[in-house]
Amino acid sequence: MKSLFILLFLFLSSFFTLRAVPSINLIQDCETDTYTCKPRTWYYNPVFSDNFLRMKLPDSNWKPVKFPITVRSLHKGNETFIDYAFFTEINVTKEFLQKVSHPTIHLSYIGSAFSIYMNGKLIAKEGEFKDGQMTFYRALRHHNWPIDKLLFIEGKNFLLIRISGDPRYSGTGFYYKDGYHITEHAVAEYESRDWAGTILTFLYLAFGFYHLFLFIKRRQEVYNLTYALLSIDIFIYFICRIGIPLDYRGLDSMYIERMEYFFLFYANTLIYIFIDQLFERRISLFSKFCLFISLILSMAVLFAPAYFTEYLLLAWQISALLSVPYGFSVLIRHIKLKNKNAMALLIGLSMYIIVVIYDIANSMFLNYSIYLAKYAFFSFIVGIAVVLANRFLNLYETVEDLNENLERKVEKRTRELQHSFEEIKNLKEKQDGDYFLTTLLFKPLMSNVNKKANLKIEFLLKQKKQFQFKGKEHEIGGDICISDSIYLEEKEYAVFINGDAMGKSIQGAGGAIVLGVVFKSILSRTRLLKEMQKVSPEEWLKLAFIELQNVFESFDCSMLISIVMGLVDVETGMMYYINAEHPFICLYRDDKASFLDTELSLSKVGIPGLYNPIQVSTFTLNKDDVIIMGSDGRDDLKIEMGDVLVMNEDETLFLSMIEKGQGKLELIYKALLEVGEITDDLSLLKISYYGRSEQVVNEKDRKLLEQGIELLQKGKEEGLNILNSIEMLLPLLTQASRAIVSYLEDNNRYKDAAIKLEEYINFYPWDEKAILELSKNYLIIKDYPKALFYANKLKLRKPDDKEVLYHLLSIYLELKEKDKSIKTLDKILHYYPNDKKAQLLKADIK
Repeated sequence: MKSLFILLFLFLSSFFTLRAVPSINLIQDCETDTYTCKPRTWYYNPVFSDNFLRMKLPDSNWKPVKFPITVRSLHKGNETFIDYAFFTEINVTKEFLQKVSHPTIHLSYIGSAFSIYMNGKLIAKEGEFKDGQMTFYRALRHHNWPIDKLLFIEGKNFLLIRISGDPRYSGTGFYYKDGYHITEHAVAEYESRDWAGTILTFLYLAFGFYHLFLFIKRRQEVYNLTYALLSIDIFIYFICRIGIPLDYRGLDSMYIERMEYFFLFYANTLIYIFIDQLFERRISLFSKFCLFISLILSMAVLFAPAYFTEYLLLAWQISALLSVPYGFSVLIRHIKLKNKNAMALLIGLSMYIIVVIYDIANSMFLNYSIYLAKYAFFSFIVGIAVVLANRFLNLYETVEDLNENLERKVEKRTRELQHSFEEIKNLKEKQDGDYFLTTLLFKPLMSNVNKKANLKIEFLLKQKKQFQFKGKEHEIGGDICISDSIYLEEKEYAVFINGDAMGKSIQGAGGAIVLGVVFKSILSRTRLLKEMQKVSPEEWLKLAFIELQNVFESFDCSMLISIVMGLVDVETGMMYYINAEHPFICLYRDDKASFLDTELSLSKVGIPGLYNPIQVSTFTLNKDDVIIMGSDGRDDLKIEMGDVLVMNEDETLFLSMIEKGQGKLELIYKALLEVGEITDDLSLLKISYYGRSEQVVNEKDRKLLEQGIELLQKGKEEGLNILNSIEMLLPLLTQASRAIVSYLEDNNRYKDAAIKLEEYINFYPWDEKAILELSKNYLIIKDYPKALFYANKLKLRKPDDKEVLYHLLSIYLELKEKDKSIKTLDKILHYYPNDKKAQLLKADIK
C-alpha cells in the first residue's frame, strides 16, 4: 500500500504551478479593463462552403447561436447528414501575442467530424465522411490542437469551424457549455488532464485485481469476485470516459463510446450483486432482473446506430435511478439487524449515488464538462475497506477468545516474540518491496542513447543503499544520469544531465525520479514542437532550468537537487552548461585534470527564488578532450589518518583520481576505493570528444585565399568573387569570412555581411565577438528579431558584460519597449552603479 501512495505522490508532484498567461475565451467576450464578460457572438450556417475561408463578416444567411451547441437543436429537417459552419470573431491583444509562445485551442467537446480554421488556415481536421455518411467518428473531450502563432494578427481574427455528422446524434456539435478557449500550450495540456481522476481510476484497477486475488485464495468469499468485477468494470468505463484511448488518432470515437456505454450498463447491477453476496450470500431476483436488463442494453449498444445509443443510455439512466431504492432497502434492513458493516457501506454508497444522480442530471440537462463519479466511487471503496477491517477485527477477537484458556502466559510470550519477529520481517519485506518498485520507476529514466562517431557519453552509478529483493541485489539512491540528443536550429546536440537529489534511499530516489520525468518531458516536447527547436542552445538550457526550478520549488524545500545540465554541439565540440551547486566539472586533457570553473552562481534546484541571473557557461572541446562530472560522492570519502577515520575536505583529490584512472570511469572508481570509503551515492558522467574530421587544404586554395584577401583589402569586388569560389574548408574559413565581412561592412552591405557571419558562427559558435557583430548588423538593417536573438545568446553567456547590455538596450529602444529598456538599464546600474550614461538614459526614459 505504501508504494501506491509513493506513486500517487510522485505523479501529483510532477506538475507545477504555471504562470498566468493570457487566454481567449471562446464562449464569453471579456473586457480586460472592466473585468466584465458577455456571451460571445457565434453564427452558424447550415451549409458549408470553401468561400467561408475568406469571409470577414457573416451575411444574412448566418444566424446567431449560443453554447452549448448541438446540431440536433438547430437542425429542423429530416436529413441524416449535415455539413454546418460555425463562425466567430476574436480579438487578439498585443499582450497575448507577446506572452503566449505556443498557442493552442482547447475544446471541452466537439464531434463528430470537424475542421478548424484560423483566419482561413486549417489548424485541425478530425473524422471522415463519404457520400453523405460518416465513415470515421472523432467526438473528442478536452482535446488540444496547437496553432501556428504566425496565423494570429493583432486585433480582429476569425475562427471558423466546420462540423459534419448525423444531426440526430447529440454528439454532433459542441455538447458542453464550458471549457472552450485559446491559451498557452502548456497551460492547455495541464488543464485538460485530470491527473487526480486518472490516478484514482488506476487505483480502481488495482483494487479490482487485489480482490480477485483474494477470491482465488478464498473461493467461498464470492463477494470478493463480484467486487473485483465491479471495480474493473468501473475502471474500463472511466478510462473510456476520460478519453485516454482517443489520444491515438487511429481510433474511431464511436467504438470507444460504445465500449463506455457497454461497461456503464453493468455498473449498478454489479453493485447490487455485490451487496447481495456480502450480506445475503445469494443473488436476489431483483439483481438477476437488473442483470438481464444490462445484458439487453449492452448488446444493443454494440450494434445500434450512433444516434440511437443515446436512447439506450437514457433508458439505462432511468432504470438506474429507479433501482436505487433496492440497494438502500437491503442495507437499512441489515442496519436494523445491528450489522455495523451495513452502516459503513450505506454511507459510502449514499455519497456515490448522490454524485451519480448529479452526473446523470448533468448529462441530461446541465451539460457542464465536470463529472464527479470517478471521485465519489472512492467513497464506496472506503466503505468496503471499513467493512473488511471490521471482519478482520471480529476474526481476531474470536481467535483471542479461543486461546484464552490455553497456557496463557507461556503462549502469550511466545506469541509476542513470534509476532515481533514476523512484524519486523514483514516490515523489512515491505520496505524492500517499496524500494524495488521505486527502482523499477527509476531505471527507464536513466537512459544513455547518445551514440555518435565523434562523441561518446558514458555513465557510472553506485547508489549507497543496497538491498535484497527476491534473492537479487539491488540499489537505490538519489543520483541520476541522463543523456540523449536533440536538434536546435537544425544542428544536432548531445544533451546530458547529472543530478544529486537531497535525502537518502526513498527520498533521494523520489527527487531523482521527478527530475527524470520532467527532463524527459522537456526532451519529448522539444522533439514534438518545431517552435522549441528554433531556440538557441543557451535559451533552451535556460527554459529547461526554469521548468525544473518551478517543479522542485513547489515542494517547499522538502526536495532539493543539485545538477549539471548541458548541451554539446556534436559537430563543433562547443559545450553549453549550467551548474546548480553541483561539484565542478573536470577537464582531462593531455593526461592532466583540471576544473572548468572556480565558482558557482546558482543554488540547488528547488530553493525558492532565483537570486542570481541564469548564466550559461561555455567551453570548446578540442580533439581527444574528456569531460568528467560527478556527484558529491566523489568527494565524500572517509580517509584513514592513523587510527582515526576523517572526512575528506580536499576537492582537488578527485583530479588526482582522474589522472590515476587515465580518464576511465571504472579505474577512477577503483582509485577512489583505494583512497577511502565512499559515504554517499556516487554518479560519474563522462563525455569524450574525438574532434572534427581532418580537412587538408591544397596549395592552390591557399594562394587563392591570399589573393582574394589582398584584393578585398584594396576594396576590389573581384576579391569577393575569388573567395566565394573557394570551397571553404575549416582551416580557411576564419580568414576568408573575416575578410569578406570587413569588405561588405565597409561598403554598407550589412545584410550580406550578416549572412556571411551566420555561416561563420555555425562553424565557430564560440566566437562571441562575431556573434555581437552579427547582432549589430541585424540592428542596422532593422531585422530586430534576429538582432534580439543573437543579443540574448550573449546575455545568457555574459549577463554582466557592459557592451552586450548596452547593445541589448539599443534594440529595446528601437523596438520602443519601455519596460524592457528600463530593466536593462537597471541591470547595467546593478553591475556598474557609477555609469553616468546609464543614469542619464534612465532619467530620459522615465
